[in-house]
Amino acid sequence: YFGTVQVGNPPRSFRVDFDTGSANTWISSTLCSSIACLNHRRFDPSESTTFRNDGRRFLVQYGDGSSVNGQLGHDDMNIGGVTLRNQPFGLAQYESDDMDDSTIDGIMGLAFPALSAVPGVPTVLDTMVSQRLLDAPVFSFHLSRGGEDGQSTGEIIFGGIDSSRFHKPMRFATVTRPLYWQFHVDNVYLGDTSLHLSSDAVVDTGTSLIVVPNAIARQMHAHVPGSIYSRTSGWLIPCNLSGSGPDLVFEMAGGRSIVPSVDYVGPALTLTPEMCFSNIMNSDIEHWILGDTFLKNNYVMFDYGGRRIGFA
Repeated sequence: YFGTVQVGNPPRSFRVDFDTGSANTWISSTLCSSIACLNHRRFDPSESTTFRNDGRRFLVQYGDGSSVNGQLGHDDMNIGGVTLRNQPFGLAQYESDDMDDSTIDGIMGLAFPALSAVPGVPTVLDTMVSQRLLDAPVFSFHLSRGGEDGQSTGEIIFGGIDSSRFHKPMRFATVTRPLYWQFHVDNVYLGDTSLHLSSDAVVDTGTSLIVVPNAIARQMHAHVPGSIYSRTSGWLIPCNLSGSGPDLVFEMAGGRSIVPSVDYVGPALTLTPEMCFSNIMNSDIEHWILGDTFLKNNYVMFDYGGRRIGFA
């Protein structure tokens, strides 16, 4: 999931991943010559009349092992028709090889400023609030499952919510640690079976899957019939459970948020097409990560001013 922003004067368009799991905003630049950069549209600071060099450098390392570094600059940035004046952002001078996805040209970090790789640099949300560009200090996400053409779409709203996207009252959870958008999950169910699991979790629009510690992944898959673990492919689920397997249910914020099996059963393996990848991934992490697999089924509001997360 990505969207387009304009940077500089005259404005140039770039596609960015709106990422609630990081706090730094950066764009591939003409200062970069690594192979990954060459697959992206690159910002040329010499072509913008309003660009100003910052002098500081940045380095961001992501949870998947990818990284980017470069120098900071300031310029105007237009998001959805609203212009942020003199917004700080990173000009990538190096991107690791695994960032060669030509779909996006950069990342817009929407986590809390305490997570920033450069202390004291205002995030995009900080600038929106300080320049009084929002009706309220919130933003919200709606991500779709995708249509018949296989294309997934979504919507991000800065300053409010789209109440037409949900029908149940919104429930709120307090942010437990204002680095990430982290909150507490009270219990997990697979179908009607309580797994008696609780943990802090992070809502991360920059992660595709649901990611949990190794032991938790084993416990969850033990209640999905036919699941097996492969050292080469990770957790696998029979493909015929897509749409018929038990719902994965998170009890939190005074209610329940559901992920149906059609979403946690992933794509089929090439050599054994009767088995599918699981979109519940195991990892050596402490807190859980609720990525796009979760977000496709739940409208989420991020209340930056109130330090809370709304679910509907």
